[in-house]
Amino acid sequence: MSLQVQIRIRTNDDQFPLEYWLQRVPELADYYLTQDRLTCCSFQAGFCIDIAGKRWNGDNDSYDFDEPWMTSHWLHGLIIMFGSSTTTVGVGFWEQSTATIKRIDQDILEIEDPAAHSGGGSCAPAWVNANEFADQITEATKKYIQLCEKIEEELVRRGDTVPDEKKEKIINELYSEVFRQKLAELEEVRNSK
Repeated sequence: MSLQVQIRIRTNDDQFPLEYWLQRVPELADYYLTQDRLTCCSFQAGFCIDIAGKRWNGDNDSYDFDEPWMTSHWLHGLIIMFGSSTTTVGVGFWEQSTATIKRIDQDILEIEDPAAHSGGGSCAPAWVNANEFADQITEATKKYIQLCEKIEEELVRRGDTVPDEKKEKIINELYSEVFRQKLAELEEVRNSK
């Protein structure tokens, strides 16, 4: 069964792949800087999972994901799956999510989110190869960290035109440091096996 994991960023009502934003960092920085009120909900980024060519966490029009701090739960869940004998762990990746990763055997994980998403359905149980899933989450995370670094560089490049408190808010809400730490932990537990 084919698997594809990518990260998308939501701005207004549009969702674009991370690769799109890697080519348009100043535009994404402008989006954040021009928000009348910059809140945690201004930042939407998440893993978008396709299994057998179909969106697992979404419908025909869009994927369901939320703020970056919720998205990082996938990394935490994989750290637990690879680093312990735990068989099921919660990975709530959006506000109402009750998603879980469940170990079927050493090579197979089941992902499921029975909570209804914005399209009205749920994320049905699906089996994924544990290493392939972790590899794709890892690669998408590396790209996300790269984007966060580029945004931070862009904010610094703009100098005094960006108030320090706004710069700090953007950097904090992107949660790149959490992603960096969780990625290092995941790579460590996977390499220790």
